[in-house]
Amino acid sequence: MTVASNSRFANPACQASAATLKGRRSTMDFASSSDLMISAAREPRSAPVDRVEAAFATAGTRAARHVFIGLDKDRIRADAVRSQRRWQSAAHLSALDGVPVAIKDNIAEAGVVMTAGSAVLRDGPPQVADAAIVARLKRLGAVPFGRANLSEVAFSGLGLNPHFGTPCNAVDPEANLVPGGSSSGCAVAVALGLVPLALGTDTSGSGRVPAAFNGIVGYRPSRGRYPEKGVFPLAPGLDTPAVLGRAVADCVTLDELLSGEKALPVEPRAELVVPETVVLDGLDPAVSRQFDDALACLANAGFAIRRRGLTSFEWLSEAMARHGTPVTAEAAETLRAYADNPRIDRRVRHRLQQGLAQGPDARAVLDTARQAAQMALAEELGNACMVFPTVPIQPPRIADLEADDAAFARCNALVLRNTMLGSLLDTPAISLPFMSHGRHPIGVQLSMRQGRDRPLLALARAIERHFQNMRQAG
Repeated sequence: MTVASNSRFANPACQASAATLKGRRSTMDFASSSDLMISAAREPRSAPVDRVEAAFATAGTRAARHVFIGLDKDRIRADAVRSQRRWQSAAHLSALDGVPVAIKDNIAEAGVVMTAGSAVLRDGPPQVADAAIVARLKRLGAVPFGRANLSEVAFSGLGLNPHFGTPCNAVDPEANLVPGGSSSGCAVAVALGLVPLALGTDTSGSGRVPAAFNGIVGYRPSRGRYPEKGVFPLAPGLDTPAVLGRAVADCVTLDELLSGEKALPVEPRAELVVPETVVLDGLDPAVSRQFDDALACLANAGFAIRRRGLTSFEWLSEAMARHGTPVTAEAAETLRAYADNPRIDRRVRHRLQQGLAQGPDARAVLDTARQAAQMALAEELGNACMVFPTVPIQPPRIADLEADDAAFARCNALVLRNTMLGSLLDTPAISLPFMSHGRHPIGVQLSMRQGRDRPLLALARAIERHFQNMRQAG
């Protein structure tokens, strides 16, 4: 979707957030690192049980309503007690032992019903086995903390859910702004401090968009870095587990343990490329201003920044303008049985029906365009890192999108526009929070070519520090 570069998004619902937040004070220190992860090593004797009890207290507040679809407190307490005993006997399994991690409710957990945010699956049988990535977490001693809410079947970047309720954006819960999706519950749980980390998924931006809207870190790895077995499929050629956290260091710790690859040292310098194709079009003025400030921060820190058009972005955008998006086509094929089910959210049904209308010829053209664009990007980017706004706008009000399905569709397409390009190119990407003006942070996305996850995470740690230093300097 291309928007004129000299205009704001025309939907009034997506323009309402600035007025809604004017004069309000954010209650969240989005730039702080996670004390919870650090305390796992600092206070091993008492931390696991204390952490989950504190999280239960926060989960019962108004700000946390609709964050979880399920929260089995007895099970969580039992896991925390076992972890505490391991620490007391110096038999802890990893640095993650006893750390609560929210699990998106489209990732299987043995003995628990996996709803994928859908009323159709709410009364299904419990899962017989853990998803491969949940099994890894448990072997590391992590405490799965609740079944986090999401857009139905993970098919929206806004986070609205008519069946289980919609979590409110954590930056200002009283403003009733969208949380972003589809990993809405994961992002809000992390942002409110219930958990230091959450395990979500990312197909077109489902981890990075809610991370940007809630002022936290969201990391989409290269596909195949984490196992996908046991994840409810949306578009299997694009789906991947994703990590959401309050700080890059926590995401790096989890990535090391899940991938088995040791993290690289912090990388203080790298060439940064700002794409001038599509991703800067039609930015909300508040996003544009803060993104310019983020670039100025990095330039002052000594980073070389180059602006250029990208043929890979152009090819993909033109193909999607003619034939629709690959994710919609693939999701429609995967979830064909849901397209006419009246129990499915009407907006999800509409997107699935659009995907079925694309047809096999369109999907073949889109697959060819993806392959060509991936090869082009490898030549265009080399070892440089792309940097651009994760989401072109700031979060709109929930009520405005609930009242207007056409506005919902336009807004959903726009919030996923930038992140989707990276997903189609299989670029590992991480969204970092940044705020220099106003009352709401933006997400700044860093991404490298396929497979360069460790260099990306090392660079993200350095850039996060520069953003924090700027914030602290006032």
